[in-house]
Amino acid sequence: MLKLNRIRAGLGYGSWAIIAAFFSATGAFAADAPSYLLKGDYQEMRSKNSIRFLIHGEADHLPRSGDPRAAERALAQKLANRLGVTAVFISVAEQDDLIDQLNDGHGDVIVGSLAVTAARSKRIAFSRPIRFVDQLVVVHASDTSIQELADLAGREVTVREGSSYAEVLDNAKVKGIRLKVAPPTMQTFDLLQKVGRGEEKITVADYDLYAAASAFAPNIRSAFKLVEKQPIAWGLRRNNPDLKAAIDAFLVEHALTQDGEETYFADLEEIKKRKVLRMLTRNKHHFLHL
Repeated sequence: MLKLNRIRAGLGYGSWAIIAAFFSATGAFAADAPSYLLKGDYQEMRSKNSIRFLIHGEADHLPRSGDPRAAERALAQKLANRLGVTAVFISVAEQDDLIDQLNDGHGDVIVGSLAVTAARSKRIAFSRPIRFVDQLVVVHASDTSIQELADLAGREVTVREGSSYAEVLDNAKVKGIRLKVAPPTMQTFDLLQKVGRGEEKITVADYDLYAAASAFAPNIRSAFKLVEKQPIAWGLRRNNPDLKAAIDAFLVEHALTQDGEETYFADLEEIKKRKVLRMLTRNKHHFLHL
């Protein structure tokens, strides 16, 4: 196991106005919604006529173009509409607190671009994956010394403690990787910008986050893939099977009917590359993830 170097990077805080304005257009903002504890399953949740989505983000977060978190929250709003309840978005400052807040009954679903990991699966259940992403090791564009996992030996990598990135690095079979712990309130976008400005040397990001960040942090470079096709899903309490079934059914329906969905015709080898086999049956649709 790696010993964590607990050097904390700086973080500024701003007004609640920006994030409040965003959520006022897409659902109920937590400040305007009644607060209650509920650990029950689907029917009990429906009795409140609302579904509470826990999200990770500091108050001054403004969704950027291409930010997958914005698309994910829009999808959560569609789920609420489909279930006929009000979407309530509750901001949790520290990502490490999301699971505790869920299990303690402060929310119903974590909508936080959560990677499905073994450690998290011991504490919560996951919906079917909403997407699969590669995890990238990211460095400054001028840094050509990092090309593969072995090059991280003796190097310092800045990630949030408890993140899926930290879990992967912690289990990596490379001696001497040092994890520099970023504040749990810090977003991956912030870390990517810090790498671009030379304030941090190395970090890790999902491909879609990296692609979005490249538009405003051009001085970053993807060095190599740390993980391929990492499943991203929503988190639920383990004792909520009915809610999970309702969400999974919605996600399957959405995947098959969303506007602009990519269609393709492929034989076995191409299907293997995509790692998804789509199967149609009467009244049901199934995806087999290879």
